[in-house]
Amino acid sequence: MKRNIVLFAPILLLLIAYVNLNARTSARIIYYLDQKSAGSPTYFVAASQKQTQTQTKPQTQTQTQAESQSQSQPQTLYIGFPVELKWKYRTNSPIIAQPQTDSTTVYVATKGGYIHRVKQDDGTGVWKFNLGDGVEDAFLLNNGVLYVGTQRGFLFAFRADNGKQIWSQRLSEESFLTFPAISGNYVYFVGVHGTIVCLNAEDGDFIWKFKVNADCLTAPFVQNGLVFAGCNDRNFYALDAKAGFVKWKYIAGAEVAGSPIANNECVFFGSDDGYFYCLRIDNGK
Repeated sequence: MKRNIVLFAPILLLLIAYVNLNARTSARIIYYLDQKSAGSPTYFVAASQKQTQTQTKPQTQTQTQAESQSQSQPQTLYIGFPVELKWKYRTNSPIIAQPQTDSTTVYVATKGGYIHRVKQDDGTGVWKFNLGDGVEDAFLLNNGVLYVGTQRGFLFAFRADNGKQIWSQRLSEESFLTFPAISGNYVYFVGVHGTIVCLNAEDGDFIWKFKVNADCLTAPFVQNGLVFAGCNDRNFYALDAKAGFVKWKYIAGAEVAGSPIANNECVFFGSDDGYFYCLRIDNGK
């Protein structure tokens, strides 16, 4: 598969990851950085401010740190070429979730519970919706629909073009903090307190739920009819994607907190004892 490699000066990486702003502001900001050359990639980087006290100076210094992943183009490694700030957009609260994009718009979910739709060309807000609960990483755009999981167990689907809610569900005992997965007409979420769920992506009906007696901190990954997830009971689970039963599981040497990835032959993940595993996708051997 062809991969583009773009050189990026170290000082510009620091600019994206760590930006000092005026101490008078308290904004949560989305930065749009665009490469100056033709055919340039686009970065949407979320940054939030926090107050820090220095040891040598009595005054308070405000710093902005980028906590979320940037959204860019797949199969492209960005390393070099100057960029310029095209625009920045203020939200109401810190941003951890990876922004989602389509051809004209970027979508942002905040820990304060808002989803924002913002024009890519000039940073103008189109609409925003108050979820009433905070979002961390459980945020995904697929085929014009935004799927969202919240800290207090709410699950939502919204039309991306106008922000209208399509469906909602709730598991009050759960907290959904990791990136969901989509396969066909199904959407999958992993709850922090051990509930792995599959819902009908169109109407939000629960298809199945699988409960683990431990916390689960990984995002799900779907491949070849299986849903993969790791949990703090040291087990790495392969569940049937349509029915939710265990096809196989593997006991790692420590808690499995690293999200998996798979191809047609193997599934890969890491555990807290520093080991990285490759298992056969069909039987976990």
